[in-house]
Amino acid sequence: MKETNAELKLEIERLKHELLGSPPEEDRDEIMDDIQLYKDSIDENIVVLDHQKAKIRSIESELSKRGIPVHKEGIYL
Repeated sequence: MKETNAELKLEIERLKHELLGSPPEEDRDEIMDDIQLYKDSIDENIVVLDHQKAKIRSIESELSKRGIPVHKEGIYL
């Protein structure tokens, strides 16, 4: 997801530069719509990542309660 967000951010920057090149009004509206779509995608990815992190923390907490050692990058097996 981080790679996807980075790619989306690069695409937003590319579109901003394209927009600054003064395209016709019709193209400008399309570019602005694309930028908003990319921003929305980034926001959705962040929500998904936050949810996944919360699930991982919950699982790690449960494992700790059961006496299974957990460290920062995962579980000691």
